[in-house]
Amino acid sequence: MTIEIAKPDLSFTEEPEWIRQRELQWEIYCENQYAEKRKNDLIALQRYFFSGELAMPKDYGRGQKSFLRAMIDEYPLKTLEGWDYVIYQYGGFDRSKQEFTDLLEYLVLNTLTSRGWSVEEELRLWEHFLPETYLPIVQSSVATKRYGEPLSGKLSTRSVIEHFFGSIKNLLEGISDISPKYLYKVDFLISAIQVVTEHDLDTVNRLRFKLNLLFEILLQFKDSPSLPYLEQIKGFISQFVLAMNTREFEPVVTTMWEAAQKKHS
Repeated sequence: MTIEIAKPDLSFTEEPEWIRQRELQWEIYCENQYAEKRKNDLIALQRYFFSGELAMPKDYGRGQKSFLRAMIDEYPLKTLEGWDYVIYQYGGFDRSKQEFTDLLEYLVLNTLTSRGWSVEEELRLWEHFLPETYLPIVQSSVATKRYGEPLSGKLSTRSVIEHFFGSIKNLLEGISDISPKYLYKVDFLISAIQVVTEHDLDTVNRLRFKLNLLFEILLQFKDSPSLPYLEQIKGFISQFVLAMNTREFEPVVTTMWEAAQKKHS
C-alpha cells in the first residue's frame, strides 16, 4: 500500500520578499532554459516555478526522463518534504526508466549555483538522494503515487569522477559560479574510486584519463590568498591525499596514484 504524501505548505510563496527573489531566479531560468518556449507554455511553467502548481503535466514533458529532474529543480520548496512530494506526485512516468538516474547525474551531482540554489540547499539535496558513500544503485526514499514503489537509478563511477574532476578543477581556477559542495564530499569521491577496477579503467571511456587528471590537479595545487574557498580546498586536498595513502584500492589505482605523487614530489 502506497503511503500518501500530502502537498507541503507553500504559503511562503505569497511573501513579497520571496517573490522578489524568485523573480530574479526566473529571469535566469528563462534565459538559460526557456528561450524557445511558446508564450502559453511559459505561463504554465512560470506558475509551477512560483506556486508548485502544474495543471497538465503531460503537456510539459511528463513521460520524458528529464521531467522529474525539472520538477525538483523548479519546485518552490527546496527541502526533503518538497522533494519527496515531487517524487510521489510526478515520479514513475518515464517509459525508459531513466528518470532517477537522470535526476542523480544532472541535478544532484551537478553544480546548481548559477540556477539560484544556495550551498546549503545543494548539500541538502545531495544528502537526501545519495548515501554517505558511493553505491552503484540508488533508490528514492519514498514511493511514487503511480506505481507504489520507490524509484531506482544507476550511478556510474565515471559520472562521479567526472563531476568531481570538472568542478574541483574550476574551483581551483577560481571560477565563481561553481558550487563548493564537492569540497564537503571527499568521502563520497574516495569511496567511488575504491570500487574502480582495472577492467573499468580499460573499458570505460576516458575514466583512466579523468582519474589521472584528478590526481594531477590536486597534487600540483599551489594556494593563492585570493582564491575563494581556500581553506575548504586545502582541507579537501589534505583529506584526499591522506585517504589515497591509507585506504585500500585496486592495485592499478594505487600504481596510478603513486606515479602521480612521484611526478609532483
